[in-house]
Amino acid sequence: MSTSLRQGRISGWLKMNQSSIKELADSCGKSIGAMSRYCNASGVPTKVRAAMQAFETSSGKHIPILYLPEGRDKKPGPKKGWIDRKLADLRLEMQSKSGV
Repeated sequence: MSTSLRQGRISGWLKMNQSSIKELADSCGKSIGAMSRYCNASGVPTKVRAAMQAFETSSGKHIPILYLPEGRDKKPGPKKGWIDRKLADLRLEMQSKSGV
């Protein structure tokens, strides 16, 4: 689904159910701008998607799953400073081989 269509569908659905992006943002603990970007994205963090899915309007309805972006988390990268530790290990190894 196109991202602009998704945001239009989510905001349209919210309006039809007497709600707004602001109320969705408040319930998710995000700013209106961040929530607008999340509604427009093709993938969001799984916690945000779960919060969007759990959002309930005053009439007790939830956002249809088809309208929600995919939930996915980024894989964690290497820990900070890993390259420095690797270089230090290589230097020690080179020194021990050369006998210095």
